[in-house]
Amino acid sequence: MLNRLALSMVGDLDAEDCAQEAFVIAWRKLPGLRAPEAMVAWLIRITVRLCIRRSRYCRLLRPLSALRFHPEFPEQDPSAVIDVEWMLMKLAPRQRAVMHLTVIEGMSDSEIAVALHITAASVRSHRRRAKEALQKWIAVPVLTPKGELYEPE
Repeated sequence: MLNRLALSMVGDLDAEDCAQEAFVIAWRKLPGLRAPEAMVAWLIRITVRLCIRRSRYCRLLRPLSALRFHPEFPEQDPSAVIDVEWMLMKLAPRQRAVMHLTVIEGMSDSEIAVALHITAASVRSHRRRAKEALQKWIAVPVLTPKGELYEPE
């Protein structure tokens, strides 16, 4: 689960490093864990924080266009492919974490709130903003019955 979370937040290049580093940090700080039943949420929180730090740092080093290369689909027209990884990388790190934990891991708002140490209302807000941004990026031009371009507000 942590590797998948890191993968959706920082991409292929850094995901494994973030997940491994999260386990190392957790191992070192294990004696300070007060509630053993909260270990999963604690590991998720450590991983998300590491991924946020890594994604902020990597933005300075890698151009965003480097994330668009897909060697597994070389024969396809680039304009016909929705580059999900690229779109997720454009989201704010916390929005990526919320979307991953919601869609991939199937966690509830309250579980995500505990894991990310934010309120359930913040979880819903991050998810709404992420969905709005994703819808904007994948919007397909739609014509009205009069042949004019429809632009939602």
